[in-house]
Amino acid sequence: MSTLSGKTALVTGAAQGIGKAIAERLVRNGATVIVSDVNAEGGKQAAADIGSGAIAIAADISAPTSVKALFDEADARTDGVDTLINNASIVPFVAWDDVDLAHWQEIISVNLTGTFIVSREATDQMRARNRPGRVINISSNTFFAGTPNMAAYVAAKGGVIGFTRALATELGQHGITVNALTPGLIESDGVKASPRWIHISSATPELM
Repeated sequence: MSTLSGKTALVTGAAQGIGKAIAERLVRNGATVIVSDVNAEGGKQAAADIGSGAIAIAADISAPTSVKALFDEADARTDGVDTLINNASIVPFVAWDDVDLAHWQEIISVNLTGTFIVSREATDQMRARNRPGRVINISSNTFFAGTPNMAAYVAAKGGVIGFTRALATELGQHGITVNALTPGLIESDGVKASPRWIHISSATPELM
């Protein structure tokens, strides 16, 4: 398939899990894919695994200067980002009694503010080029379920849904669509290392 031939897609948090799977599918559909992750070596390995000219560019999405450098390098190596997949996030499992301000701010800064920072840079450049664009934000069904031991994460992912709705109404007139996906529990490396997965898999052996 080559439905995305000539397009460049940026996937954040793509060193593993959902992000890497998305990047692989985009490549199969013909896109030039930028694999971005705060884990520089993991991003390089993922790009090598994906092949087909996948480009690894490390970035901390919670830091505006790092995101600016990410897009500067993307522009130097491609014709600019047409599709943004905001996937990067921290997935903590912390009981409410252990949630302090530092933990709260860390999760919000990456999972919600990071989505804003990358979207700000991407959509500004899309409009400057006067061509259609796509923004896809990866939220979570924990927002609807109110999953315990994830207060900051659930709050951030709920914020992503609200942010998506607001941005979609403003950017549609510029030919930029903005959507959110809310995956359920995915058998990824990160999830399988979590207390939640250990609890579920021990209760449901067929998941192992």
